[in-house]
Amino acid sequence: MSALSDSESLDLIEYMLFPNMVPWGGQALPITYRFRPNGDDPESSIMEIMFLFSKAPDGSHPEPAKMTMLGLDQKWADAPELGSAAMVADQDTDNLKRIQKGLRASKKPGVTLARYQESRIRHYHETLDAYMAR
Repeated sequence: MSALSDSESLDLIEYMLFPNMVPWGGQALPITYRFRPNGDDPESSIMEIMFLFSKAPDGSHPEPAKMTMLGLDQKWADAPELGSAAMVADQDTDNLKRIQKGLRASKKPGVTLARYQESRIRHYHETLDAYMAR
């Protein structure tokens, strides 16, 4: 750990890998989010939380973890294997239904995005539209 900067040791750095993967950098929490389609339902998706640990110095690694599927009425805290990360996931996802409802409440078509602060969202959707048009 002495070769790492304070930021690498303490901070959680979020990377967005198009189209659907979000690995977190740094040493604090080797976590990755992945979002997948939920069949043909455009109103929902499947969110996965994975821990991606480095191999041990001797090259060994643990057995693959079993997959736990949570129902719509369950919280991330119902998956004890997530540990304290479940609390963060519950806080981060608790408001998603309200956000989706709010996005559809406007009478005007589309979503209004801030010019700078939400430029990554705009770029993401422009790139996604370009791929879908192929």
